[in-house]
Amino acid sequence: MTRARWFTAALLAATLSVAGCDQQGRPIEHPGLDRLKPGVSGEADVRGVFGVPETIIQGRDGTRTLQYPLGPQGPRTFFAVIGPDGKLIEVWNVLVPETFARITPGMTRDEVRVLLGRPGSEQSYPLKRQTAWEWKYIGEMHRDHVFFVMFDETGRVVSTGSEDPSLSSGS
Repeated sequence: MTRARWFTAALLAATLSVAGCDQQGRPIEHPGLDRLKPGVSGEADVRGVFGVPETIIQGRDGTRTLQYPLGPQGPRTFFAVIGPDGKLIEVWNVLVPETFARITPGMTRDEVRVLLGRPGSEQSYPLKRQTAWEWKYIGEMHRDHVFFVMFDETGRVVSTGSEDPSLSSGS
């Protein structure tokens, strides 16, 4: 390979490696997310980045949590909390192990939905008299994983789990 071609290839690789990063070199999880600033951005700014929220949860303290599940089976669900003053308090992706760990047996469907947003899919298991809600998320090695919550017939959590679909499909 000539020196000019090698240089061009190296430049292209460097450009592609940082194209999806913010100014600190962290991966940008959603286009425009880096424009949202807590205490500065308002609800209109959040809607400008994410669009119309799928669900809005009104807090007792005057806050509003805007829920944005991305895609029918997207691996990210963003929550944006707007303060009583109309300013953004925080925005984050809830589909992470730290949030999953908060789901405990006995919780209701509504309590789970407040923590994780709308599930990506729902499966019924009539013989077990259980229903599973599932969410895709980005897991280890930046691969898609699935987190699931099993509910009994009364709508209460009986168990949770996570799996790497690529391991079960033989890929």
